[in-house]
Amino acid sequence: MEIPERDWLTIGFLFMALGFLGTMPPIGDSWLGILARWVFNLLIAAHIGEAFYSTTLTQRAGLDRNSWFWRTLFLGYFSIRKLQSLPVPPSPQQ
Repeated sequence: MEIPERDWLTIGFLFMALGFLGTMPPIGDSWLGILARWVFNLLIAAHIGEAFYSTTLTQRAGLDRNSWFWRTLFLGYFSIRKLQSLPVPPSPQQ
């Protein structure tokens, strides 16, 4: 299951734009710059949490945990949504 490159690029550019907005000298010390940095840090924390959650979902589905960890770290919700839509294979009966 591949995530389209368009999604990678769109989310990546939006993520970088928010980071640049928070560090630009004209707005860096204003309330807008402080808000942008706060939101950027919150988004980074959310993406890290989602990436660790994706390892649980990929383990259940039998997918490569490492590649999905990195995809989810960059894409966040879009990657989690794809993983949650996968069917869970039945567990072996003992």
